[in-house]
Amino acid sequence: MKEVNINFNKVKKIISDLFGVNQNLILPTAHLSNDLNLTLIEITDLVTYIAKQFDFSIPEEFDIKSIQTVENLLDMIEQYSDEI
Repeated sequence: MKEVNINFNKVKKIISDLFGVNQNLILPTAHLSNDLNLTLIEITDLVTYIAKQFDFSIPEEFDIKSIQTVENLLDMIEQYSDEI
């Protein structure tokens, strides 16, 4: 659970720094486009940036549209960073 909190705090800072989103709005349940006003291009950039920061690769078949919430980002980190 502690690692999830660390990852959440890192992701929260990344979203805030890259896109100027108020950190108080960034919750695990926050919807990236509806709540945080990110476009699909911004979400794609975010996923790519997070993969670099957490040192993992995203498979070619990965569906970026499956990433809709902050929690989805955390799940992605957990899934792919463990496969290294």
